[in-house]
Amino acid sequence: MGKRTQSLLKILSEINFLCRDIDVLIIEYDVKEWSNSACDTLRTENFIQPIGILCYDKHIYVCSDVYPHLICYNKNGQKVKEYNNFSTGCSIDMDEDKKLLYVVDRCHVWRKSLEDIVEHWERLCIIILPKEAWPGIWRGIKVDQNEKGKEVLYISVNLTKQIFLLDMSEGIILKKLNVGGYPRGITVRQSHLYVCDIINNHVQIVEKKNGNFVNQWKGFFGPRCIYFHDEVFFVGDAFSVQLFTKDNICIQQLGFRHAGYKMNEFDAVYGLCIFDNRLYVADCKNNRIQIFN
Repeated sequence: MGKRTQSLLKILSEINFLCRDIDVLIIEYDVKEWSNSACDTLRTENFIQPIGILCYDKHIYVCSDVYPHLICYNKNGQKVKEYNNFSTGCSIDMDEDKKLLYVVDRCHVWRKSLEDIVEHWERLCIIILPKEAWPGIWRGIKVDQNEKGKEVLYISVNLTKQIFLLDMSEGIILKKLNVGGYPRGITVRQSHLYVCDIINNHVQIVEKKNGNFVNQWKGFFGPRCIYFHDEVFFVGDAFSVQLFTKDNICIQQLGFRHAGYKMNEFDAVYGLCIFDNRLYVADCKNNRIQIFN
């Protein structure tokens, strides 16, 4: 046990506060505190309702909810590349180890190697939704590995109230997890899947293998996206970004409990990522990316 932990335990014992998990306390004690004031804003003519954002190798990839393209920018907001072979409302994630970029649009799953010199997108599969679910819109995507080490992809389908589990090597749907509500952003941690339910205003935690309910986090207003980084969950809702430990302890909030267009205010947070020790927030209806140190 380190000196930092020993000192914290001593303080806690003196105030009779030893009932809480020491791991949780250390996370809260050591977690980076983000500035409550945005240090910069990326706003270009191409940021029309950004809903997906991903940062990799000094580049920022942004999906739009209006236009059928994925745009790559440098950290100064200058456009580097543009990919136009998608339908509207796409979502994005990547496998950093294999340097593979995944995009899900209205009915396709696409994959691209970031190391390829030739710009080539591989269409892994076509997903046909039941007629009653059309237009089923994918709002969350997360790359993961199953218990056998095979690469899989979780995709939320809000109108069918399901999470689709896809085998990426075969390009087939392995199973459909019934999670209810109106699922949007998703992430994973160990054996659990974390699902934003925009209708019921909570984040639902389910088992990855079968979709069985585990727990739920409340206190949001239409949560749209969730991002996991360094044992901290970042949840974006209609007006704010909230940071949580794995035990549902809120350790910081950015933004307010109302929509706004000024700096440090949000109107529908649809994407989050950390790049070069900065937090990038896709402020959808304000058509911009806000950046926090």
